[in-house]
Amino acid sequence: MSKIYESDFEEAIVEKLKQEGWMHSRGDDINRGLDEALLTEDLRDYLATLPLLSPLTESEIQRIIANLRNTASTTDYLTSRAVFQLIQNGFTFERDDTSLPAIHIDYLNFDRTEGNIFKVINQLTMRERGQERRPDVLLYVNGIPLCIMELKNPSDEGATVLSAWEQIHM
Repeated sequence: MSKIYESDFEEAIVEKLKQEGWMHSRGDDINRGLDEALLTEDLRDYLATLPLLSPLTESEIQRIIANLRNTASTTDYLTSRAVFQLIQNGFTFERDDTSLPAIHIDYLNFDRTEGNIFKVINQLTMRERGQERRPDVLLYVNGIPLCIMELKNPSDEGATVLSAWEQIHM
């Protein structure tokens, strides 16, 4: 029996997601600051395609992105919860042109999923609190990171969920 390596496992996951319609990029090919978790180009592209009577202006798109980026609370847990609720429920957005009615903005299109941008990225370096991390696989929808996967060698009996968690957490 041939040995399976973690990189083989990673490649298989990426290939499966590509077969399901996810776009793929390697982390080194993504143009963004290491401190930036959002893929703002994807989020901007998604927002520009929303079916509105009057398209969003660049200023409005920037405000909608800032609304997500700047959602915060007193603890990491409460911030994560607030971001989750914002992504799940959307929010009411006041237009720059006050003659236009306020609109509801959803960061994810739950009703028409084909309107979303699904992207799998492997080996994306990120920096948080001065520490660099390089998770194996990240899943983004509309430029928003929704899932992180730290893989372990499936043929290594000593690999544990705890060791994966410690690798991305520490």
